[in-house]
Amino acid sequence: MRRAGQWIFTQRQLTPGLYETAQKLAVAVHEEVRKFWEANYSANLMRAALVSRHSLDELEALAREKFGSIANKELPAPEFSGADP
Repeated sequence: MRRAGQWIFTQRQLTPGLYETAQKLAVAVHEEVRKFWEANYSANLMRAALVSRHSLDELEALAREKFGSIANKELPAPEFSGADP
């Protein structure tokens, strides 16, 4: 069963040991993703491209509405050493 992007396990689907393990794993994964998000997501590292028939003023208002709450943490750009350009 799945609700809002999260797997929901019931007692009938899993044995008791697996149920507890699944619950702990879900919490651990959520915490790790949250830590990654906190450490790496900042408005200064993001870009967006909007394509529409709406006016530039309407697109700007939409972008500000949808993305304006993203904090700018002034994070440095990540470096990917060893990767091919």
